[in-house]
Amino acid sequence: MTDEELDQLSSIAKRHGKLKATHAAESPHSEEASRRMSGSTEVHRAIHIFEADLLVHLTYASEQDLRLVAERGVSVAACPRANAALGLRLPPIPQMLDAGINVSLGTDNVMLNQPDMFREMEFTLKAYRIEKAAARPLKPIEVLRMATINGARTLGIEEETGSIDEGKSADLLIMNLDRTLKNTQDLPTAIVHRAGAEDIDTVILRGEITYDRLMGKIRG
Repeated sequence: MTDEELDQLSSIAKRHGKLKATHAAESPHSEEASRRMSGSTEVHRAIHIFEADLLVHLTYASEQDLRLVAERGVSVAACPRANAALGLRLPPIPQMLDAGINVSLGTDNVMLNQPDMFREMEFTLKAYRIEKAAARPLKPIEVLRMATINGARTLGIEEETGSIDEGKSADLLIMNLDRTLKNTQDLPTAIVHRAGAEDIDTVILRGEITYDRLMGKIRG
């Protein structure tokens, strides 16, 4: 998009009170096209012109780009499985987290991946443990936060949901510890490493049971 188009879209979103999200620095080709067309990186244009609240991917973001994202307090949705499916590299998640950027986890494109957050968490944790694949390994609790509270922060609803705290909405998954998660000593690590939808017994949304494995779908 041209700078003029980005500015127009930003104005429309502001007028309707919408959050603004855009894919940026997903591939070297899009980065090259942005520089050729405008002289600036996608990230620079997304922040300065589009005034994005959320940037998706940042797979090929430079250190300067990441500093700008951190300074402006813009959230990022990383999608490692989608990047892998397209033969791209891993996004610099450790660097982003270390810079204080709020990084959430996304599944991106349903034509590339099943929108399964358990699969996304497992892939992300293990991919960043491969030697030389990343600046440092990711911790299981970091990945779990990316899939929960960090996503809520991205949407500006962290005071309502995203973690189990007094006063928040009762949005909960009750998981069975006698199947995949049996005999675990560290539950967050076990969930990220090997849990799946089959381990969910009950889904509670705003305090009401919406799914029970024995009864099936209840409402919603």
